[in-house]
Amino acid sequence: MAVTHLDTLVPTLQAVLEPLLTIPFAFFGHSTGACIAFEAARVLRAIDGRSATHLFVSGRPAPGRAIGHRSIHSLSDQDLMAALVRYGGTPSIVMERADLLAAILSTLRSDLALVESHRPAAGTRLTCPITAFGGVDDTIDSVSLQAWSEFTAASFRVRMFPGGHFYLSEVGRALVDEIVRDLCPAETLQAPRLAGAAI
Repeated sequence: MAVTHLDTLVPTLQAVLEPLLTIPFAFFGHSTGACIAFEAARVLRAIDGRSATHLFVSGRPAPGRAIGHRSIHSLSDQDLMAALVRYGGTPSIVMERADLLAAILSTLRSDLALVESHRPAAGTRLTCPITAFGGVDDTIDSVSLQAWSEFTAASFRVRMFPGGHFYLSEVGRALVDEIVRDLCPAETLQAPRLAGAAI
């Protein structure tokens, strides 16, 4: 059954990820995954009460910032396909096959409904730092990413890369370097072992 609300998904994440949270952990989420990663960082705790050391969000405006159409998941199939083309990242062989598209669109609608219903309570702030990543040619601009600063009581920064919404497929090494920079500061003589969850 499709999950369309984060309140339903987060307990499942807790059950799956809890065994991995025995060491320091952080979360990374791209696009719709950014909202899931945010909720994971907000709610999930290790068995000893520790929370995430860092949250990395990518290609997604901060909660409350619209990205064009307010309800993308309810668009017609034709309009939703047009949105997929605009964002890029979907192989042309998939776009050309009706059977594959039918399967993808159903799952995509559920994913979009999941994040479009995401409304953190007013004043919600994480205790860990947040780093926001984006592509300079994406419709999600640095101002929308900067708004993530409102959701942390710790440090915050934005890092933009060349490319569009799926910039990360072109700058993988540089992206990893930026994540390592935040998780293992230069002044740390021996970087701690960290568990990371990409969502």
